[in-house]
Amino acid sequence: MKDIILALVTRALFAAHGLIAIWRAQTEWNQVTLWLLLIPIAALVLEALFTVGVRGGEEYKWISPCVLLYLCGVVPSIWFLELKNLDVRGGYHYCNDRFWGKLKEPGCIVAFENAAYVNVTDIYKNATIVKAACAAEALYLEQKSAIEKNLSLYTTISPTTTTEDNQLSTVVGGDSDVGGKVVGTIEDAKKAIDQLLSGVNIFDRTTWVLVLHQLLLFILIIGRALLPTGEGISRDELSQLLLVFIGVGADILEFVTETVKEVAVRCDRLLIIFIMGFWSWSTLQFTFVLTAAKARRTRAVGIYDGESGMNSPVVVVEESESEKSAFRKFFGNIEVWGILSTLILQDGPFLAMRLYIMIGRKVVHQMIVFFTCKNCLVVLLQVYRLSIIAFAKPEDEEEEDAEAEYARGKIDQIKTLALAKGKFKAGLKNRASAAGAAGTSSGKKSPIPVSKVSPKVEVTLPI
Repeated sequence: MKDIILALVTRALFAAHGLIAIWRAQTEWNQVTLWLLLIPIAALVLEALFTVGVRGGEEYKWISPCVLLYLCGVVPSIWFLELKNLDVRGGYHYCNDRFWGKLKEPGCIVAFENAAYVNVTDIYKNATIVKAACAAEALYLEQKSAIEKNLSLYTTISPTTTTEDNQLSTVVGGDSDVGGKVVGTIEDAKKAIDQLLSGVNIFDRTTWVLVLHQLLLFILIIGRALLPTGEGISRDELSQLLLVFIGVGADILEFVTETVKEVAVRCDRLLIIFIMGFWSWSTLQFTFVLTAAKARRTRAVGIYDGESGMNSPVVVVEESESEKSAFRKFFGNIEVWGILSTLILQDGPFLAMRLYIMIGRKVVHQMIVFFTCKNCLVVLLQVYRLSIIAFAKPEDEEEEDAEAEYARGKIDQIKTLALAKGKFKAGLKNRASAAGAAGTSSGKKSPIPVSKVSPKVEVTLPI
């Protein structure tokens, strides 16, 4: 029952965040086709019913379908919101940010109509020139708008318009009272909806994207903590996985939010698409569960293999890892797959993108240098760890080999004792036969000097 409740609560969190993200994307773009993003959320509901009804809330071993469906609904929504922000920035001037105070972020238009700064290139790289240019441009635009306003007073012609009341009253049959009532009802409904949504829409466009990014990572981590553990996964392994996810999530959040804010990046559509692509690619690692323990195979070993016609008891010995090939042992290690997934899905692409921004776009400051060095260090440590796994023998394998060697020594001792016991019994039998033959020939019965029943030999094999 506990697993069922946790499974339902987690999927409810996923669905709620997905619905909010899809609603925001549809609101910004105002396109009905964006409601198709609800298909993964509907599939998430069906998956929840299957997991609860058929599997009793138990999760899967290697991959989490509910996390994958959740990402399929949220990630495209955040894509649409980021592209919408890019389009909005493209319609505003660079000075809109701190110099004119009309936006929270600078626009993408860097052309200056003021004659003194028309031929200045890369003006945004010098703060002093930017300040002077934006001040002069603001004064120039104010004068220009005043002139255009004065001219519009002489050129504006008032067109004949038809009000919504007249149009709607015509539709309903020319009755102005009925039309007015219908219009009033529609307007009241619109006001009610706007008031309802105004309580939800508490952030501006840029803040909404940041909030959805942050909620995505928090809900992924909380969801993984709440989800019931799958087959072969202990709570200890899950706690280790959550600690890794926290560090991974912080790096992903910094990459997608801070990198896009760079002046040399924020207006480049192709580069932003690559950044969002790497971000989407990195979120796939949350769908994998690479902490499942491997079950050791066993083999049966005979003690004396039926020598002298005797049946052999069986000793069960665990299979040693050293008996596998190096290739199977390396790629059969769960830790190797965990490191490779991090390298391929996150650290490798992030390092390449940050190096390109630093070298290709000449963006060098404290934060990007720090995170680039951090990425380099993580990649080097992960490669070093892979080399250790490939070429060095872990301590647990050495202990297993020592235990296996100890077991083999004990088995050899048991074989020696068993053979000696068999030879001893055979000797007793021969002596008894010889004594019987001698007594028969002399007409006397000779007693058997040694009992035919051999003493019981017990040997305990420590495992």
